[in-house]
Amino acid sequence: MKRVNRTSHTPPIPVVVLVDETQQYLNDPTPADLQAIEDEWPLIVAELAVVDAECVMAHREHPTELDRRRLRRATDQVLRVAVDQASRTNVVVSLSQTRAA
Repeated sequence: MKRVNRTSHTPPIPVVVLVDETQQYLNDPTPADLQAIEDEWPLIVAELAVVDAECVMAHREHPTELDRRRLRRATDQVLRVAVDQASRTNVVVSLSQTRAA
């Protein structure tokens, strides 16, 4: 068995990496990215309402009529918001992409 002399062991030298400001912010969202997120936020909220309604229905053995109405209202809201956003941006929206299964 080899004996190690611990007094001769030197601690590792820390490595410092300098990053200039342009590299530091390359991964941050641009103002245009933030504006795009803000513009899509109503659709995100509407889609979350659909997911919430679907989760409630999935966790119930027998979904009630109120649960079905909640899902229908949330789905209708997604469609309204999607059509509104499409009319503002001249984009064609496929109903199959926004309609809950």
